[in-house]
Formats: sequence, C-alpha cells, structure tokens
Amino acid sequence: MHINNKNDIQFAALWITACINLHAFAVDHEDDTYMMRDVFYKKGLKIARKECKTKAARERRQLWEGYEADNDGEDKDKDDDVGLLEGKLK
Repeated sequence: MHINNKNDIQFAALWITACINLHAFAVDHEDDTYMMRDVFYKKGLKIARKECKTKAARERRQLWEGYEADNDGEDKDKDDDVGLLEGKLK
C-alpha cells in the first residue's frame, strides 16, 4: 500500500487495527470452548439445524446424492447450476 497523504495513513491504521481484532477473535474462538457460551453462535447453530430439517433441505440433499451417483466420482466439468447446488449444500 502506498502512503501518500493523511487519508492513506488513516486507512492503513484502520486496516492494521482490523487485522489485530480479527486475529484476537480467531484466537478466542480457536478451541471451540468459548463458542459454546456465545449466544450469537448458539442462535445461528439452532437456526442451521432447524433449516436442515426442512423439506427444501431434504430435497437439496436428494438432488446432491442423485448427482453424485450419476457421476460415479468422476471429476467432470460442472455447469453453473450444479456448482450453485454444491455451494448451497455445503
């Protein structure tokens, strides 16, 4: 990054501060013990589990399993729809 004026210095300082905070967050959540006390994380986990039980989730899972069976593990070029489906399932 080129620092040519006062705004560039402020941006660099904010960038470094963000990196430090992100690193501290990662260290705090590294061992998962802290995560289980985190209310935000627990709510997200509950929503994700509930969503996995929906009819739409089951249908996506069936589509994915059918796609895998059809391809027998071959690494073929995938079209955009299949790539999107893979992303949704993961």
